[in-house]
Amino acid sequence: MEIAIAVDSYNPKNTLPMAMLANTLKILEAANFEPRQALALAEAIDGEVHASQYVTVPILDARMMAIDARFAQVDVKFAEVKFQIAQLEARLTNRMIGFGFAAVSLNVTIVFFIVQHFR
Repeated sequence: MEIAIAVDSYNPKNTLPMAMLANTLKILEAANFEPRQALALAEAIDGEVHASQYVTVPILDARMMAIDARFAQVDVKFAEVKFQIAQLEARLTNRMIGFGFAAVSLNVTIVFFIVQHFR
């Protein structure tokens, strides 16, 4: 028995791809479903599949690529922070060395004046 109904007249939303709809209708018709029942069952199954939101490999791959891109951005930010910390460490070290030289110079000057004063 052939499907004698116009698919679009019973599927106004066109929720099913035509190839899938035709194959599903043929299978259900072979199981002695009426064309309208077959179409209704196919649409119900399709609705459940879409409502279940199964994650396919391509979808998972796309999501993982998005996560990898976010981690790459975080890595770049961490590299920037590390560089800024290294610059701050270098500046602090230079200032500490400068302060050390100033302290040594001050001590030498104090010792010099003390020696000169008690001579």
